[in-house]
Amino acid sequence: MPLRVPAVRFVQKRVPMYLVALPVRELDICSIDRWDPKKTGKWKGYQRGLIQKKIASLAEYLERDDGILPVAGLLNVRQRNALRFSKSNSDQPTLGMLTISDDTRLWVVDMQHRLEGIRTAHSKGFLKQFSVPVLITEGLSDIKEAAQFYIINTRSKRMGVDLTRRLLIEHDEIRDITDVAPWELKAVQICIHLNTRLKNSPWYGRIREPESERIRQHIATEKSFVPSLKWLLTAPGCANKSVKHLARFLANYWEGIRQNIPKAFEAPRSYIIQKTPGFMAFHRIAPIVHRRYQSRTARTYKKLFVRLSNGSRYNHYFWYGKNLRGAKRYGTGQSAYANLAMDIKKKLGI
Repeated sequence: MPLRVPAVRFVQKRVPMYLVALPVRELDICSIDRWDPKKTGKWKGYQRGLIQKKIASLAEYLERDDGILPVAGLLNVRQRNALRFSKSNSDQPTLGMLTISDDTRLWVVDMQHRLEGIRTAHSKGFLKQFSVPVLITEGLSDIKEAAQFYIINTRSKRMGVDLTRRLLIEHDEIRDITDVAPWELKAVQICIHLNTRLKNSPWYGRIREPESERIRQHIATEKSFVPSLKWLLTAPGCANKSVKHLARFLANYWEGIRQNIPKAFEAPRSYIIQKTPGFMAFHRIAPIVHRRYQSRTARTYKKLFVRLSNGSRYNHYFWYGKNLRGAKRYGTGQSAYANLAMDIKKKLGI
């Protein structure tokens, strides 16, 4: 039986297009031209194999009460004049009824994982009253269809989501965040505490948030600071600690460092202790300090870091940005930060 659905018809450069909301029960009319080297002939398809993890993740999302998919997928009918529209064929956007015959194939150009995720959720009894927005092009050949797939997946620049992700984390809407590890979610929350809530923290107001205006007091970026916390947040005895506990620990930890090397913190732009080499190195040894010292006050850490004070090789001049024989000589990169951390650890005797 032909499928009849309301649609908006419009034309782009002589290619008819229809914007439709397909009921979930009608998705069986969609076909995927998957690449298969065993196919006969020159055309062997162009769609890659499915990634089951993506399908399962999307299906799980759609099974939630608030799981929606507002972005339209792209389908194509390769034959010309295969679709019937109730209104006259005008180049202007027109609302009418679209009829898709039983023998018409709708090829999936861009939405194969969404399609399978929807089908999976529907098969479990979800999405009974669910419509899927799709844009149907008419008359594109298989090669032109493949070209659209290529353009969509290569020329569409992925937008930065650091700011949005941070806002979701800050407001405890983390269940919608699927692209980061659990430790990273906690690291962002700790970073927010150090930068905006703990006024005794040497990092208070020093970390630039995503998309915020850069001001003189900013020394580090949240984007670079967050990864440095991985060693602490994945270490035994730390991974199960609360955000508030670890944020307070780091505030006192860094205050102990500051009290021994005050000059480096008074003019942080001239020194690199609060720049990537410094916090990458000190955060590597933070798990050891957290484990060994039961009393977690700034006074405790002031005593621990006294070996970095004025009489030490690791005093403020070691961290001076123009001192090529100090921390600067280690260079950049994870191996460099690891070597710097190792030498500091030896000096501290921990």
